[in-house]
Amino acid sequence: NTAAGGGLVAPSVPCILLTAVAPHSLSMRPLVLPADATVELLVPPQSRSFPLATVDGRGLARMKVGSRVRVTKASSPVPVLETAAVSGPAG
Repeated sequence: NTAAGGGLVAPSVPCILLTAVAPHSLSMRPLVLPADATVELLVPPQSRSFPLATVDGRGLARMKVGSRVRVTKASSPVPVLETAAVSGPAG
């Protein structure tokens, strides 16, 4: 998320982070949404191209006209970073 220009959010904040990777417009900003939000992306009927979709950097799908992608919160949290206990200098 941060490598693509997304924001930093504390792990205790229940939310959905939606960040476009390599957007074609500078006006496309990262979104921080409430955890209960639903976002639906649609390829419109008049589209002249076929967008590619990737989720969490895995897989690649070519979307067709009329295709939809619905984004919701996962049923369980995804542990992304785990910190180890840090001890002071040995005494």
